[in-house]
Amino acid sequence: MAGGTWNAQGSAVGRPAAAVSESALKELIVDIEREADARHAYHRVQQRLNVYRARGVEIPETLVRMERALALDCMAESQGR
Repeated sequence: MAGGTWNAQGSAVGRPAAAVSESALKELIVDIEREADARHAYHRVQQRLNVYRARGVEIPETLVRMERALALDCMAESQGR
């Protein structure tokens, strides 16, 4: 993800946890909107969801909706739609 330093677990380094979550989510949304490949975008959202789950943090509804929409996009692409 652009705009920050990230460790191997996908966590931002050197920022407070609350700021990391909000700013990382905003960066992810912008990056995903620019992503041409739905599969790659879906994978990135899955990675971010795993980070939230590992931290025991509530998953933002925006991210849940994004995951669902990307899953549908991936299914449609796989069926040639």
